[in-house]
Amino acid sequence: MEKNRGVIRELLKFEFELGHSAKEAMDNINRAKGAGTVSRTTAYEWFSKFKSGNMTIEDNPRSGRPREVDRDAVVNAVEDTFTIFISEKLIYPIFYWAILSRNTELFDAILVCTGMHRDPWRPPLYRQEKYFKGRVIHACNYKQPKSDYSSKTVVVVGCGNSAVEIACYLAPIAKQVYLCIRRGNWLLDKTDKDGRPWDVNFNSRFHALGRKIVPKYIRNFLWELDAQKVLINSQEESKPQHRFFSTNFTFSADLPLNIENGRIIIKPNLLSFSENGVEFDDHSTVDQVDEVIFCTGYEFSFPFVEQGELVRTRNNDFHLFNHMYLPDLAPHHTLAVIGHVQPRGSLIPVAEMQCRYFFHALSGHMQLPSPFQMKVQLEERRCDMSLDYLKTRRHTQIEDYVEFMDQLAVAIGAKPNILSILTSDLRLALKSFFGPCVPYQYRLVGPHTWTGARKAIEDASSGSALLKSDYVQIMKYTAIWLFLLWLLSIMW
Repeated sequence: MEKNRGVIRELLKFEFELGHSAKEAMDNINRAKGAGTVSRTTAYEWFSKFKSGNMTIEDNPRSGRPREVDRDAVVNAVEDTFTIFISEKLIYPIFYWAILSRNTELFDAILVCTGMHRDPWRPPLYRQEKYFKGRVIHACNYKQPKSDYSSKTVVVVGCGNSAVEIACYLAPIAKQVYLCIRRGNWLLDKTDKDGRPWDVNFNSRFHALGRKIVPKYIRNFLWELDAQKVLINSQEESKPQHRFFSTNFTFSADLPLNIENGRIIIKPNLLSFSENGVEFDDHSTVDQVDEVIFCTGYEFSFPFVEQGELVRTRNNDFHLFNHMYLPDLAPHHTLAVIGHVQPRGSLIPVAEMQCRYFFHALSGHMQLPSPFQMKVQLEERRCDMSLDYLKTRRHTQIEDYVEFMDQLAVAIGAKPNILSILTSDLRLALKSFFGPCVPYQYRLVGPHTWTGARKAIEDASSGSALLKSDYVQIMKYTAIWLFLLWLLSIMW
């Protein structure tokens, strides 16, 4: 390994002496030695070193660190199991948290970032499932081996994104794929008509404002016109029984085609197993089944925090203020959960905003609401969720991406004022309003601003937003809004 590394560095040095650029050197070496021999980062790092006058190809001194990794030492340093509990020691008017593992340590604050996809979940054992001779796995154990599924009959249980992806991947490989669903569902393409990610338009401030103004039944009607349908019995049903915005979104452009050509057959919910097959709710059967894949999601819990007694979960749900704080810990909000939210968009920017919110409060720059106010907001949210979404384990922590990000940003003073920006920078205001609501927008004002935020917003919008078709779409939706306002004014 060391010899190969030395040869590559000699080649990079030789290319540099010939006057080639780092990219030319990388291309030449990869062409001669094989693709992937030299990465872009390696080439640029060594050329930067050569340009500084240092022509040696040896590594820098390691400051006494061993060259070989002691695996046992690394394993011992990593805390495999740990428990968090509240220490009785109160030096300051905040809780101290103790971490019990091989050692005990005290911390001023704890962030729990274990994620929502912690433990695979599936329904309880079906009737006679223990006698089934085929393989039963969860989606988390699916590894996409083509050879393992050739000439096999596979039943995929679920209609979320994992189920649809796995079913479509196996469709051209397996002998037959059955997609087992509880109810019909709506499908969206991952990209829009211009080939851009779906949330480029959906998560713009323009569309977020529309979701607040336009009544929900009209929004459902408009989105259902463009959405595809997956039905258990297409002869008896014309569309799913629930409305479009009542569930999490499922994305697939390939599923309707695979259903049409017969590679995927839609079946109702599982009823029972037999020795070699399965039976469905409509009492139809498939006799020769080789594998059943449960794509039924995950569940989360916090057994490592006060033995699971502090942050309690039930039916994959908990009630934390902003999906972060336990109201009963007030005013000592030094423990927060990060990333346990299902935004209709990217999760990482939301987790970052939650961290900014937490540290803004921890550092004393803002006061969190009282426990009573937190519980009132939680109860309002619980009522809204029960009215807006199907009551399933899948719909417990859903949030509108733009609305939730703005809610946190307002509290820390990081939400941009589009009207104020409009008076000073028209181009930035238009891109911020009609373009995707990228997290750079929350670095324009407030704490921890970034001088490169404006350019980052323009770069993010230049290739994806405000195309010619966007202006047409903006005019279309503006006309719809004006018509609806006119209609409502007449009805009023």
